Parts: sequence; C-alpha cells; structure tokens
Amino acid sequence: MLELVMIIAVVGVLAAVMIPRLNNSDTSLYNAARQIASDIRYTQHLAMIDDKIDTSADWFKARWQIYFASDSSGNLHQVYSIYSDLDKDDATNPDTTEIAVSPVAQKKMTGDSLYNGNNISQMDLTKKYGVITVEFENGCANYQRLYFDHLGRPLLNNNSLYNDIMTSECQIKLTHSNGHSRIVKVQPETGYACVYNADTNSCK
Repeated sequence: MLELVMIIAVVGVLAAVMIPRLNNSDTSLYNAARQIASDIRYTQHLAMIDDKIDTSADWFKARWQIYFASDSSGNLHQVYSIYSDLDKDDATNPDTTEIAVSPVAQKKMTGDSLYNGNNISQMDLTKKYGVITVEFENGCANYQRLYFDHLGRPLLNNNSLYNDIMTSECQIKLTHSNGHSRIVKVQPETGYACVYNADTNSCK
C-alpha cells in the first residue's frame, strides 16, 4: 500500500511539472499564429494605402509582401519580414530601406539577425516561440511569401499585373519543437487571415 501511495505521489509530481510546460508551448504556438495573422493583415493594409502605382511598366514588382525564410546567419531559425521590393531585384535579403517599420516598436519589421539589432525579436519565430518549421499548404503550397495588390487581394507571385492572384485558401502551418502545430488560413480574394481551431472548426 505504501509503495502504491509513493507511485501515485511521483506521478502527481511529474504531472504537475510537465502539464504546465505543454500548456506553455501550446500557448507560445498560438501566440505565434496570432502574430502572423495580424502581420499578414498589416501587410495587406500597407499594400492598400501605399499601392506603389507609378508610371514605370513594372511598378507592381514593388508591391508589399510578407516573406518567410531561415535566418541569414545560418542558425536555421524561422524568421519573416514585411517589405516592398523597391529596386525590383527580387533579392531574398531586402535592403534596409525596403523593410517596413513597426509603428509601435519603431524597428524594422523583420526577424532576420542580418539587420544588426534593428529588427523585431518576436519575428524570429524559433527564438521567441519555439516554431521550427513554417510550411505553405493548399492554395499556396510550395511558396514562401504572400504579396498583396492595391485592392488587398493576396498574390502568390509578383511577375505580372493581374495573373498571380491566389484562387484558393492558403494554409500556413507552424510546427513547434514539441511536434504540435497550428494553422493560419488566408482567404483568396479578400486576403482575410485567421488562426484555425481544429477543435471547434472555427477560424478567428
């Protein structure tokens, strides 16, 4: 009987230690998904108020975009940036002048350590939230970024004025180091971004 009591006590202690850790990691994953959904909306907002339309034939290549990649330092952290390709060179590392500035933090809206501390630490998804992979699925499978046009519509490429509009729902899957995942959905046409909850089959 004493041994049984001891086993129950040990299991109770282990549960008390492990359950908060699991809850904390799931909370971090949810917070990462909420942040990304919010930043997708902000990218769309920038595209609508700063549409980049000018007299050049390829003005649309400077549209605002949100881009997910590994950190430039090679540490395999998952980071993302919000920027406008002003020089239209399609470089994976945008120039400092091309990156959006956070209206709150007054720092460049990128998690990439390339920018010498003038970046937002929360946009390093691995360091801040424990996210180890970001995968584009469904209507945006095999892509790494989303562009938005002057009407706020999401695009998968930026090679033409009208032909790259996303036509089916995009799902951005974030996977935590504990193996759990969350999905951010982006709707075609409207560009509405939300965090999907599989338990309630809802998105908000």
